[in-house]
Amino acid sequence: MGSEVPLSIFALAFLVLSIPLLAGRGSWLVAGYNTMTPSQRAQYDERKLCRATGCMLLGVSIAFSLMACAAVLEAYSTGACGLADWLNLFAVVALIVDVVAGVWYVRAKCFRS
Repeated sequence: MGSEVPLSIFALAFLVLSIPLLAGRGSWLVAGYNTMTPSQRAQYDERKLCRATGCMLLGVSIAFSLMACAAVLEAYSTGACGLADWLNLFAVVALIVDVVAGVWYVRAKCFRS
């Protein structure tokens, strides 16, 4: 109980941060990209990198939203604890798959050939 508000705030924050990245802008939000030298940055397609990171953040936002929904179900609905547990499990698995797939995509597809 009480975890639905922070989870909702995190979900909203990640959603807001994903918007400029999905537009192909906001490379300053990508961790590690700003610390690269200009020659290292030239190896990456910046627009594709931003969009991939934006998709990852959108997936994280959806996972946090599912966790917030599970917290609301658990707190305010009697007999829905089993559903809330499954929703939490699904959200955590989706979060892990999203991050692993996103990191693989960035490493494999965002290099310039």
